[in-house]
Amino acid sequence: MHRTLIRLFGLTLVSAVLHVQAATAQYDISFIPPFPLSGQPVVARLTDDVRTMCSGEPAIVTREPSTITLSIRLNDTSCPPQDVVESRDFALGVFGAGTYQVIVQNCVDDPLPGEPYCLQQLATRLVVGAQPVDAAPTFSHWGALALTFGLAIFGRRALSPRNRNSQHSVC
Repeated sequence: MHRTLIRLFGLTLVSAVLHVQAATAQYDISFIPPFPLSGQPVVARLTDDVRTMCSGEPAIVTREPSTITLSIRLNDTSCPPQDVVESRDFALGVFGAGTYQVIVQNCVDDPLPGEPYCLQQLATRLVVGAQPVDAAPTFSHWGALALTFGLAIFGRRALSPRNRNSQHSVC
């Protein structure tokens, strides 16, 4: 019975440590490219102010119509010093023009039976611009002048009285 209580206490303590880690992470986010256009792949760069981000922690990106959720699953073990990083890049995908809500959350597996749960760490907006449309080709001023001049000459010849008489002459 003592072993069961000790295990339960240990699991509760591990769970509490993970909750504190999940609740105290401070992220800053930037997007690559900073001003994305529709059709361009977008990457989120998370920077951890307190340098507790572990490079091996798995992440899942989910998309609803206008909400992108980045869920970072925290490991239940400590991160080796060589794996502690200041920032990580996460591929978000390709988007159409519009405004999207980006949510970053830390997720922990509850050591007790139950579902893992997530704590929201950051919410921000991502604005994706429309691709510029190429303008129709235009004539230069000289090209427009030459076209106008050519049409005027052609029109004058087609409507000249000499051409009218030659069409109706009788032999």
